Amino acid sequence: MFFAETQVSTECSNWVELVRRRAERHGAKSAFEFLEAKPTEAKQMSFAKLDRVGRAIGATLQAQSEPGQRALLLFKSSEHFISAFFGCLYAGVIPVPAYPPQSREAHWQRLERIADDAGVTLVLSSGNLIQRMAAGLDQLPSLSRATTVAIDEIPLDDAGLWRERPLSREDIAFLQYTSGSTGNPKGVQVTHGNLLHNAALFSKVFHIDERSRMVSWLPLFHDMGLIGCMLGPVAAGATCFQFSPASFIQRPMRWLQAISQHRGTISGAPNFAYDLCVKRASPDVLADLDLSSWQLAFNGAEPIRADTLRRFAKTFASCGFRASAASPCYGLAEGTLFVCGYEPAQPATVQDLSAAGLALHRVIKNPNDRRDTQPMVSSGPLNPEQRVLIVDPETARPCASDRVGEIWIQGASVATGYWQRPEITETYFRAYTEDGEGPFLRTGDLGYVDHDELFVTGRLKDLIIVHGRNHYPTDIETTVQRAAPGLRPNCGAAFAVSKDGTEQLVVVQEVARGAIASMDADDVMETIRRDILENHDIQVGQLLLVEPGTVPKTSSGKIQRRLTRVRLASGELKPLAEWHRSDAAETASSEAETDAPQSPTGAPIAKRLWAAPRLERRDLLADHVRILITEALDRGRPESLRGDQKLFELGLDSISALELKARVEDDLGCELPVTLVFDYPTIDALIDHVHGRVFPEQASIPVPKSDSRTSASEEDDLDALSDADLAERLAQTLNQIGDGRP
Repeated sequence: MFFAETQVSTECSNWVELVRRRAERHGAKSAFEFLEAKPTEAKQMSFAKLDRVGRAIGATLQAQSEPGQRALLLFKSSEHFISAFFGCLYAGVIPVPAYPPQSREAHWQRLERIADDAGVTLVLSSGNLIQRMAAGLDQLPSLSRATTVAIDEIPLDDAGLWRERPLSREDIAFLQYTSGSTGNPKGVQVTHGNLLHNAALFSKVFHIDERSRMVSWLPLFHDMGLIGCMLGPVAAGATCFQFSPASFIQRPMRWLQAISQHRGTISGAPNFAYDLCVKRASPDVLADLDLSSWQLAFNGAEPIRADTLRRFAKTFASCGFRASAASPCYGLAEGTLFVCGYEPAQPATVQDLSAAGLALHRVIKNPNDRRDTQPMVSSGPLNPEQRVLIVDPETARPCASDRVGEIWIQGASVATGYWQRPEITETYFRAYTEDGEGPFLRTGDLGYVDHDELFVTGRLKDLIIVHGRNHYPTDIETTVQRAAPGLRPNCGAAFAVSKDGTEQLVVVQEVARGAIASMDADDVMETIRRDILENHDIQVGQLLLVEPGTVPKTSSGKIQRRLTRVRLASGELKPLAEWHRSDAAETASSEAETDAPQSPTGAPIAKRLWAAPRLERRDLLADHVRILITEALDRGRPESLRGDQKLFELGLDSISALELKARVEDDLGCELPVTLVFDYPTIDALIDHVHGRVFPEQASIPVPKSDSRTSASEEDDLDALSDADLAERLAQTLNQIGDGRP
């Protein structure tokens, strides 16, 4: 069946034609079902309604714009985002997906840079969100000039006013913006033809057809969620069950419960999501899961770990999950999305390579020294419809099979370039080999090909990927060098190191010679850590302040991050001052040795607390909260934690903070604010607040009867946030935490 649907996709000249064909063929069948807080509750959008909504919004936009104008999409609701995106296509307007900022200046500035670069004339959002953003939109030139449209206030009867506009495969369908928080964003020009080809390509590989049932929590403003989990199912005539990233982050098992409840056949996420599910699996949850319908579990967007694949398959085997369903894959926005991946039931290839060899861009299999072994997971077989070449990035010569080089791609899915950036478009989208073969897309990713399978080994420009999100080292380095006087510009290196199976950020920064004597190193390092977390939502694992001339550079002045990492590992770097994340937590972890914290067994903790004498309740609650904290941190013994320790200093980030909040709510039956760890930053403050929520009559500080932050409407709003938006909300007041201010 999927071959027939793929043929229909390739025969269409644009996405409006494709959606209208789906509406004619599938009519009342669900295109999307939007899951609420409970996986069993859903709101349906049929293919017929998708077409009608597209025509209604399209008609409104046609009356306010010209073909080819750009519209910024700012939504928290998946349903509204999908409606607006297709409304733009129907109008011949180019959508520019983004996420709505909260109060942080950095995110407003990035939004302004995107709007200015794209030249947006329209801002599409919901009526409520437009009101909340009004003041911010008015203060930014590019946004203040744009017309705002509340798409949820457009009547469906306006569908009759829509007039079809000619669209071809060469027309731009949307702009996918990339780059970091402080760099200049670049808009990838994705055409209708790119989307149609790529959707047909991964539908064929993943066997997606009208019988498929996609389950996704991935954010729709990024390519994996937008193309893989929104447009892909539409192209195949499949049904997609959508729920919010916030719902997943708060309770990761909701993802698997949704697959189980709705008999999902295809679903996936970055590698970290699978790790979270393993971490949160409990006997009670496992007993209620049936994952036997899950035919393909794609894994991409960040380094794929062999250990993650193994542990996930082992943990959920009793629920019917098959290890062969795991499908590592590879793609990028500049290639629309999908490059390669595994078909269902095709086991992934894992090779043991020499880590030392990889550092020299050599492929050395099965090293004798186990300490030198690095497992490498294949991203799947190469596809004949797209050519992949491994090229030496310095000489433009194709590499030998035992060498690592840059991944170059050629095919109909490769985007046309960056919006209004002819020079860098020429560099990255018009690359030729030394022999004149091309053009190719230069991906900036490193890898090798073995037996027609692609292995991705790293990033040419040292991209840092944590929790499925890209962080550009230059952006982080800029934030560091602006944090305090005396830090030398263009003399710092940010890079990732693998520790305990996860990627951690390391920063090495030079101090000006004249500032060494007067600098308060502890204060400067705290400011750096706080600024990085606030601007990039990533915890620093290790921070070193070093003398001038320590960070190596090329002859042209470029930072050599890999060499810095090698020197750090060898002990060559001699810091003036050094900080490791959560020294106390590391000490606790060493005290614990192999003992992991265990949750109390027996009766539910809430019942045990109420059954205990009044004077013992706080101590019992405190013990349980400390256990949950160590589980969220995945380290240490509960009794080793000091009451005055700050949670973010221990290593809690936005995702683990939400996990902690959800666990406390589930176990103790209380409702807590989303800003919990910001409002109550130390362990004792957190315990006191939770105690006051559970036993308000015993609270040392009166608990208000009504707290607007914990109202049902606010929690519902939280469930509608994207993962980046949610991380932003948690991080926006972090600059008030370091000195203990409320």
